[in-house]
Amino acid sequence: MDSLQQHLNTLLREEQVELAVTCASSVLGIRRDLNPIQQSRFNTPWVKAPESEEEQFHQDLVWVYKVLPPNDKFNQLLAAKGTYKKLRLKVLADFWSNYDPDQQEQRPYLRHMPSKNNIPKKLAIKPPTFRCRGQSNV
Repeated sequence: MDSLQQHLNTLLREEQVELAVTCASSVLGIRRDLNPIQQSRFNTPWVKAPESEEEQFHQDLVWVYKVLPPNDKFNQLLAAKGTYKKLRLKVLADFWSNYDPDQQEQRPYLRHMPSKNNIPKKLAIKPPTFRCRGQSNV
């Protein structure tokens, strides 16, 4: 009985997290004056939500990892073989094998970039001066 209760609690927790994220996304959309259709399109940039896990992997490869061209179509035969999942796992493995946390120190151009603290909060912009024809600037 306890294992069943624990399983139900984990399922409930997953649902609560998903609902909290959905509510937060909706509130942010409402604050930005987006209607529900615009919010849906904003949250799914490919305009069509994935119908399977393999289709999600394909969309990740197109939109997030940019491994596949943006006009690439989802192929059911490749999905049945698990090609998209394998390719996505390969891309992630390649990224993490080359990841170096000290990489910023190795890039000299990053040291010269201004930090957020160095950017002035208000730029002093001089308003344009307009002169009419025939008027002298006195």
